[in-house]
This record gives sequence, structure tokens and C-alpha cells, in this order.
Amino acid sequence: MACYVAGMVLSKTDLERLLASPSEAAGITGRFACFQMIPIEDRLGEWRFAGRADNLDEAFERCGALVLRIWPPKDSKVTWTGKKVLLDYLPYYECERRPKVPKERGLPPGAQVVLSVEGAAPYDAVGTAIFSVETWAGLEGRAIEDQVPPPPEGDEEDDEG
Repeated sequence: MACYVAGMVLSKTDLERLLASPSEAAGITGRFACFQMIPIEDRLGEWRFAGRADNLDEAFERCGALVLRIWPPKDSKVTWTGKKVLLDYLPYYECERRPKVPKERGLPPGAQVVLSVEGAAPYDAVGTAIFSVETWAGLEGRAIEDQVPPPPEGDEEDDEG
């Protein structure tokens, strides 16, 4: 039995259960716009479009997969999926009733929050947001925003002589 009812915001407990139950998440269908917050500086993140999905299982995978596209795993012994990334982030996430995804991100009018979680300090540069949309208007053909952010100021090694 699906826990999601249109217009309801998922809790962290719902997210954990749905990540562990792909068939239940796949049974929750609709039009979902997916966003992932990517760290660009220490404790500062930037929302990126992660793709469109037709069910919540696919939406979770799209969000975490964006992280994998930007920062491929270094450990080849671990099989990473987008959902595994979200499971790893889960202990640091707090639910937000009012997502901070900027309106200029191109959401169509009437978009409703399904999930909005952000990391608690000091992990507040990561987050996941999923919106239910009535139409793909403005999102069709939109590219997934997987450009690697520039290194934070001061991360370059100084040349001393």
C-alpha cells in the first residue's frame, strides 16, 4: 500500500521506507520534477535539475544519480546507485516543509512539493527535492545539470617561490 497521497509531503521516515521498497515507490506514479543540491562551497549548495520521472522510485534514482555523474565513485568495489547515494545522505537529512528550490529553476505553475530534505549543519550543502507537476511545460527537453562545480576559493595550492 502506497503511503503517498497527492499534495502530501513525504517525511524522512517515508523516504527511508520507500528507498528500501522499490516496488512500493515504483507504484507511486505521476509527473515528478527532480532536483538535487550539490555542494559548491563549504556549507553552501546549489540546486540542480536532476531529471523527470514517472514514479517515485525513478525520481529517487535520478536525484542520487546526478551526484554520481558529477562525482563518480573512487571505490570500484562498491556498486553505487542513485538510491544508495540517497540512503547514505539520509542520516544527515532533515525534512523541510517549504523547499528552498528557487522558483527560477523552471518549475511549471502549480508544482507541489512531494519531498524536500536538506542536510543539517555541517552537511547543509546537500539536499533532495521532488515536485509533482501537472504538466511537463518548461521541463521538456531540459538538460540534466551535471556540470562539475568549480573548486571552492582557496582550495588551490599556493605556489611559494
